[in-house]
Amino acid sequence: MAQWGDDTEIDDEEDALDDVRPDLCPGKETYSEIGRREIVVDDGRFEVIKKTGAGTYGVVLKVRDTKTDELSALKVLRSRWCEDQACAVMEFKFGRRLVEAEEEAGVESRVVRYLRSGKKEPGLLSFGAELLPPLQMELLEGLSLWDFITGEDYQPWRPFHWQTMYHIVKQICEGVQFLHAHGTVHTDLKSENVVYIHKPKYVDVEDPIAPSFKKNVRPSILKVRLLRKSSVKIIDLGNAFDATEKSFGKKKVLINSRPYRGPEVMLRKGWDFKSDVWSLGVTLYEFYTGHRMFDVNLGTCQQGIT
Repeated sequence: MAQWGDDTEIDDEEDALDDVRPDLCPGKETYSEIGRREIVVDDGRFEVIKKTGAGTYGVVLKVRDTKTDELSALKVLRSRWCEDQACAVMEFKFGRRLVEAEEEAGVESRVVRYLRSGKKEPGLLSFGAELLPPLQMELLEGLSLWDFITGEDYQPWRPFHWQTMYHIVKQICEGVQFLHAHGTVHTDLKSENVVYIHKPKYVDVEDPIAPSFKKNVRPSILKVRLLRKSSVKIIDLGNAFDATEKSFGKKKVLINSRPYRGPEVMLRKGWDFKSDVWSLGVTLYEFYTGHRMFDVNLGTCQQGIT
C-alpha cells in the first residue's frame, strides 16, 4: 500500500540567519542589521525563525510576533536602493488593494495577503532606525509548486495527478481572475510563484490518463502525485503593473522570467492582461509534464516562443 510522503523544508531549522545576509553589490548600500535574532518593526518585535526564500529585491523571513505569538512572513529589502524601495511601495499598494477588495467581496482571492502598514511612511514598515521597508505578509508553510515537483526525489515525468492538477489550476485561475478584475497584471506568473498554504502530503499512483508517448516507458515513470492537501496561493507582486495607467497595453519593456514570456513580450510589441494568460498556460504545462516548456537559454527560448 502506498504511504503518504511529506515535502522537505527549504532550510533547516538551525539555519535561521546564516545565509540571510546578501552579497554586497557595487553601488548599492546593503542593510546590516538583519544578523540580529530579533527585529523591531514599529511597535512590534519580531523574532526571526528562519529564512524561507528570496525574491527579486528582498529576502523573506519566517517571524514570530513576541507580543501576540503570531507567525507571519517578513519580506526585507536587500538594499536601500531607491528603485528597490519603489518596488516595495508598489508591491504593498497592490497587495493591500487586493486585501481590501477581498474583504469587501467576502471571497478568498487566492493571492497572498499583505498584512501591515507602518507609521513612518504610508504603507510601509520601518526596520529599526533605518528607513528600510519590510513588508509583512501571511505565512505560507509549503513549498512552491516547482520546488515540490523538482524536489530531492524528483524523477522526470512525475507531475500531478489530474484530480490534483484540476484543483490547483482552478485556484490559480481564480487568483489571476481576481488580479485582473481589480486592475492588476502580475507579470511574473510561474510555478515558483505559486506556493502551498500548508506542507503538501502526497501519494504516488499510476497515471490513469498517461499520454501515448509515455505508454512504452518503464512502469515507474507512469507514476503521478495525488495530493491530500493542495491549497495554493499566488505570491510576489513585486513586479505587478497597474492596468489603470494610461500606458497600459503600450508597454514594451520585457517582463516575466524568460521561459514564461509571451511572443508579444519577446518581440516588444506591447503587452496587457494576456501576458499573464500565456504565462499561466506555460505553468500548466509544467504541472502536467514535470518539465519546462521552453529552454531557459536565451536564443533557444526566444526561437521556440516566437
